[in-house]
Amino acid sequence: MLVTNDGEYAISCGDDRLIYVWKTSNGEMVQKFESAHKSSITSLSWAGANQIISDGRDNAIYLWPFENGKISQHTLMIDRRSGDVVHLGASPDGKYVLFDQGKEIRVLI
Repeated sequence: MLVTNDGEYAISCGDDRLIYVWKTSNGEMVQKFESAHKSSITSLSWAGANQIISDGRDNAIYLWPFENGKISQHTLMIDRRSGDVVHLGASPDGKYVLFDQGKEIRVLI
C-alpha cells in the first residue's frame, strides 16, 4: 500500500488486478481502476510525486499518472520482465526505474 506525502490518500492493489485509491480520513474508496494488469498486481511504488509504478504476475510494468487523488491511464508499459525481482526500485524524483528483464537488471530513464 502507498500513502501520499500529505497522507490524504492511500493506494492499494492485489490479486483482483485492480488499483484502488482510498481517502484516509474516512476510508472512502475514491477510485477503482479496473484491469490495471492482466494478472495479480504484486507491488506499487512511487516514481516521483505524481507517478505510480505497478508490476504484476503478468510480468509487466506500468507507469500511472496520479493527480488530485485520481489515477489516469498508464503512460508507459514494459512487458517481458522476468519477474524475479519482487519490488521495483525508483528514484525519488521518478527519473530512474530499476527492473529485471531476462537475466539482466535494467534502468529505465
